[in-house]
Amino acid sequence: MRLGGLPIAFALAHPKTEQREVLRDLLEGAPDLLGDRSGQVILADKGDRSAELEVFLNENGARLTRPTMKGEASRPGAQFLKPFRQISESVTRP
Repeated sequence: MRLGGLPIAFALAHPKTEQREVLRDLLEGAPDLLGDRSGQVILADKGDRSAELEVFLNENGARLTRPTMKGEASRPGAQFLKPFRQISESVTRP
């Protein structure tokens, strides 16, 4: 499998703001990011762990790919996080 794709949205927020709130606000503020984009994959880090957020995303045809937490069953797509994290860090950091 060859990985590819481009970031299509990002948000800058105060460091004390909950990541899950920022992600949901971003998606609700730009509805074209979900819906017709059935199968949208959202790469996130462990700070985006939330059953409520995952339900919201699943209802809107998106899948959250994030690291597996201790005591949690292995999550699909976790093997793709490390390479994409390096790409996103190099793009977003000066």
